[in-house]
Amino acid sequence: MGAAQLRMLSHAYRGEMALAQTYREEVELLAVQGGSTWQMEIFLPSSLAVLYDLTRDLIGLKRTVEQLDRVSRQVPALQQHRDLQKAAYLARQGRGVEALALFDATFPTLAVGEFSSWNAASAQYAEALNEAGQHLRARAICLAAAMPTCGYDFVTRQLALAEAGLGNVERAVELLEGLIAELLPRENPLQLGLAHRDRALVALQMNERLAFECHFRSMDKWFRATANPALVAQCDRVRVRGVSAGFLRVVSTEEAFQLQGILERHEAGQPRVQAALELVTRMVGAEAGYFYAIDGAELRLSGSYGRAGAPPELVQSRVRALATSALQAEHTTTHSHTQTGSTSTASEEASDGSRCGVFVLHVPDKERLRVIGSLALVSDSGPIVAPSYKALLSIARALAPPKLP
Repeated sequence: MGAAQLRMLSHAYRGEMALAQTYREEVELLAVQGGSTWQMEIFLPSSLAVLYDLTRDLIGLKRTVEQLDRVSRQVPALQQHRDLQKAAYLARQGRGVEALALFDATFPTLAVGEFSSWNAASAQYAEALNEAGQHLRARAICLAAAMPTCGYDFVTRQLALAEAGLGNVERAVELLEGLIAELLPRENPLQLGLAHRDRALVALQMNERLAFECHFRSMDKWFRATANPALVAQCDRVRVRGVSAGFLRVVSTEEAFQLQGILERHEAGQPRVQAALELVTRMVGAEAGYFYAIDGAELRLSGSYGRAGAPPELVQSRVRALATSALQAEHTTTHSHTQTGSTSTASEEASDGSRCGVFVLHVPDKERLRVIGSLALVSDSGPIVAPSYKALLSIARALAPPKLP
């Protein structure tokens, strides 16, 4: 059971909750078979509460707080952990005064270094203080925190935000960019996404548009790679702040048609394919793009952008697999707004460390969706951010043959 628990936590603290759930079910089954379900009643809420707070999964956090409340009546040692997570939940609900009152009452009772999640508890307390504008107190809590355990640093981001709140933005940038550099070799989507998110927020404070766009794009890549709805929702919230600041623009329906018009100004065939590949590759910050057109029942490479030579083997295998599946479903798929545009794979890592994302392009054809080809994008700097639905639909329409058989 221990191996399954470790795998569950490993995926969970990468933000990959779908994979974590698979191992959670295995852990729960083993616990039932071994007659140790009581261990799970303690292990699961104790292990996952901080994660739900990090990902802003309020339903999961509320559920674990309720579980901790029940279990702590029989295991008094968990009462402090229960109160800390209840305080975090109150903070996430926007009840900052109540949250700080509970943090203020609970945190001083912890013995430094004895509490198993001391680093995380310090970060949660500091985050509530930062959100309340009490940056001096937040900085003091962070500086007094224990060193990170198991390589997971909860505190540095809150220390950086405290420094930014105090006007020490250069120190905040130094802390966050140092953290990002340290995290990159581990490729943990949750940790990297959080670090880029906070660096983007500091860029907003500094009114630095380019820095905001860069770190928002990186946050979006890492968070969307997890397929975790709570993390994707964080991207949307930061996007709204970027739009409000004038740093980001929303692709409207009118702009999507303009995109299609730009492509259609190029001669049909190879010139238009090349224009589409260049546009979409730059749009998502990828290093290379490939378009495979449908030729009868087969796929053929119709164009490439950004790299010389044959596409990576991972690209070719994923294009074949996804397109085959899409072609098989083509004659049984009814057209709807949510289906038109593309079907995609999650960003996957190749043997050389690059990432690829594959998108099957469809166009509506009466009551069906017709596959016109596959778009593959390759990035050397992180997971692929999916182009917007409207952008993909515009590209699909521009690249569709003049007359479908």
